Amino acid sequence: MMGISTLRTIIRRFGLLILLMAGAAGCTSLLDQSPKAPEPQASPAAPSPSSLAPNSKKGTDLASPPTPITVPQSPDPGRLLGLTAGDVHHLMGVPLLVRREDRAQMMQYKSAQCVLDIYLYEPQPGMHFRAQHVEARDLDGQPFDSTQCMAQLIPRTHW
Repeated sequence: MMGISTLRTIIRRFGLLILLMAGAAGCTSLLDQSPKAPEPQASPAAPSPSSLAPNSKKGTDLASPPTPITVPQSPDPGRLLGLTAGDVHHLMGVPLLVRREDRAQMMQYKSAQCVLDIYLYEPQPGMHFRAQHVEARDLDGQPFDSTQCMAQLIPRTHW
């Protein structure tokens, strides 16, 4: 009988294979396109003296440094709220446990230090379950910070 870690490895490798195949299919469609002849272009107008002035907006845009990209220091559990079960699975990976009762579903993830439960509810019969509550606890069942627990469970690139 396969263990959970073996199943997770198989699922991740299968997912990677699908992504590689999809990427290769996209590349071949780009290669099939025949090149088009360039359209004739009118000669560019000479720049006006005001556009060459040092205080013009164009000159300052080129000289200003790029806006830095801010990377969150920790994941936001609130980001999970409103996601479908498929979205949660895509972000968090394969859950350790999924429990469903009537119009409620719980997806459980476990790290070496904590357990994260994501509760999803079906707004109306036949609609997708949506995450409505996130709760974390340590392995002894005591409350645990859900932000820290998520940081242990998902790669930093997904924050």
